[in-house]
Amino acid sequence: MMRYFIFSTLILASLMSLGQPLSLEDCHEAALKQSPLQQQKQLIAMQTNLQNEKLGTIYLPQLGINGQIAWQSEVITFPEIGPLTLPEIPQTQFNVSLNVNQLIYDGGAIKKGKELNAIGQQVQTQQIEVEINKVKETVNQLYFSVLILDKNEEVLKEALEELNSRLKVVQAGVENGVMLKSNEDEFRKQILSIEQKVDQIEGDRKALRQMLADWIGEDNGESLALKLPEELTSKTVNIATENRPEYALFDLQKQQLEASKEVTKVNLIPKVSAFAWGGIGQPNPFNFIKVDPSPFFQTGVRLAWTPLYCKSSQLHPEIITLNQ
Repeated sequence: MMRYFIFSTLILASLMSLGQPLSLEDCHEAALKQSPLQQQKQLIAMQTNLQNEKLGTIYLPQLGINGQIAWQSEVITFPEIGPLTLPEIPQTQFNVSLNVNQLIYDGGAIKKGKELNAIGQQVQTQQIEVEINKVKETVNQLYFSVLILDKNEEVLKEALEELNSRLKVVQAGVENGVMLKSNEDEFRKQILSIEQKVDQIEGDRKALRQMLADWIGEDNGESLALKLPEELTSKTVNIATENRPEYALFDLQKQQLEASKEVTKVNLIPKVSAFAWGGIGQPNPFNFIKVDPSPFFQTGVRLAWTPLYCKSSQLHPEIITLNQ
């Protein structure tokens, strides 16, 4: 792919340097190579992959290390009961523990999240297609404006040549006394008017050529040789409204909003995870009678659900529907 890109770039550059006529497609290709839009597609794909990897890590065990040392002004004391002597709980207490959490059931949140990321990638990519189309439209406008001015100048110069020829005939008639001087003056006025139009066209064409050269990465706009496309199609000039990339972008954005609804729904489903907590503490957090440093351990299954979030979740799909 890279070899093809370099090869096509060299061919296009050589054609420009040799003054070969450039087609509209050549100008599109050169303008897009000047733009960073194509590189953005690769960056979007990389970003989506990283987002999916981040979602995938939720299913990995979550580890955490906690440590605490504290001094308390008061502790529980026990009265002596006959020969039974209860230990004195120390005022200086500490514990170091390792926490492990493993997600077991997420209600499909990760799957829906990845689907949302995939549609988000398509939306961003299509937005770039819209920007690419804008670049092509700008090149189209400059390209055809230059060609139109070239043709107008050609027509005006032909008319100017015809008027100069007829002026010579009129001058001969004036010299021979068969025509009035006013006839010669009228021809001179017409010639002066056309010469002014030619000068204006040359200035406009020079400016437009330089603008086109800047878009396609050329230095000298005057050296550009353009050719009129043999066949103008909607694919060539992007004028067909039914095929515009904005419509595809709208459809993808609606799909993205619909996927957001699904993510909202799965967030209401209870999540189940396994956990384990163990370490060493003084006193033992599960048996405070053990006042010396001793190990402790706890494991089980945890259910997490936020029913108070339901009202907010009911409003969120309504907001998405309005956006759609």
